[in-house]
Amino acid sequence: MTPTRLPSPADAADARVLADAVAEYDGVAALSEATLLNLEGGNAHHVLRRDAHDRLVGYAQVHPDGVAELCVAPDMRRRGLGSALLEKASRVGARALWAHGNLPAAQGFAARHDLAVVRELHRMVRD
Repeated sequence: MTPTRLPSPADAADARVLADAVAEYDGVAALSEATLLNLEGGNAHHVLRRDAHDRLVGYAQVHPDGVAELCVAPDMRRRGLGSALLEKASRVGARALWAHGNLPAAQGFAARHDLAVVRELHRMVRD
């Protein structure tokens, strides 16, 4: 799990597949539009974690402002992958994380890593 500046096209495709699987499981987007766009270019660091079968099971991206996003395959959670991704992301400048949705798993992860909510976004729609 080594941070890289630009993932290969195959890695970028796998990150999108992972993000889609996480979104389907969690019911909320795993990664922001900006993060998805940065898979094709941009000035971000990417951290990828693959399992023994070469399946992408964890992904983190650190933006130049030190804000990171990460996601872990639903069937691989609670095994320390998110913590390992956060540790690697921190080595390349991550100081904050976005959580897409106030899910219990995200709350537990934040508590374990002494992360505090400093901003919340609300999506508003008309009835």
